[in-house]
Amino acid sequence: MLPRAVAPTTEEFREVYTTLSQVTDKIISVHVSGKLNQACTHARNAADFSWAAAEIIVIDSWTICLGLSIWLRRRRGLLWQGATLDENSTSCSRMIPHVYAVFFTDTLQYLSATTT
Repeated sequence: MLPRAVAPTTEEFREVYTTLSQVTDKIISVHVSGKLNQACTHARNAADFSWAAAEIIVIDSWTICLGLSIWLRRRRGLLWQGATLDENSTSCSRMIPHVYAVFFTDTLQYLSATTT
């Protein structure tokens, strides 16, 4: 049996967004590649139908682990430099197709498996 990544439910995202909206008016919700699990779909559904008072931006990073870390560091840097939420989102979204990671494995067992 292969490991699986299970995404939080839409309701769980809605609860988090509602809680966060009590302390901020802008939420950036960044997730691992939508090809791995339904996290982005559930997050978008929660953001679209949330009663949260905050503006919620849900982003599919198209990546995992190392690539996501590089991408998030760029976002943090832009926020520290005073970029607006829209400027930050646009700049980092342009970066997504250009973040790469290389992995070496003993077998292709996990790489050849598909997730649902």
